Amino acid sequence: MLLKSKLLLVLSVLLQIMLIGCKEEETTAEAYVAIWKCQQENNYDEAATLRNIIGNWEWKYSAAGQVSSTPAKDTESSKVLKIEFKADGSGTIMTKDTSGSFTWTIELKDSWTVGLKENQLYGFRTVPFISQLSGRLLFCDDLMMGNNSYIDGVDNVFKKE
Repeated sequence: MLLKSKLLLVLSVLLQIMLIGCKEEETTAEAYVAIWKCQQENNYDEAATLRNIIGNWEWKYSAAGQVSSTPAKDTESSKVLKIEFKADGSGTIMTKDTSGSFTWTIELKDSWTVGLKENQLYGFRTVPFISQLSGRLLFCDDLMMGNNSYIDGVDNVFKKE
């Protein structure tokens, strides 16, 4: 009887660990699908994309494939990353310790086939280059994704403040 109780306890703990481990991955995958669905339903043209960009954004997480990374306390990645986009094509990037300015524009992104443009998917061109803003721009409500996983890169998700 004691062995049976211990076995049930161990199985219960293992099941909880597996469920906790799957939760973040499912959330990341669900968010990815939701952002794509929003983007396709709204079919943002250049003017709508520009309107959505203007404002203040805070980095939330990055994902490569189905693996997400969330900032951990007391590490380099936990520094707050905020970006302000102004209508005149200028911007400010701020971390916990520093801030700087940049310029930005958007352009239609090339598809896998050289020279063909994606279906109204835009991407940033920033000076200086900001890696968290690379990829195709996808929007859903107050979320913006720099979608780069389609070329084995990292997706970065920002939330509008």
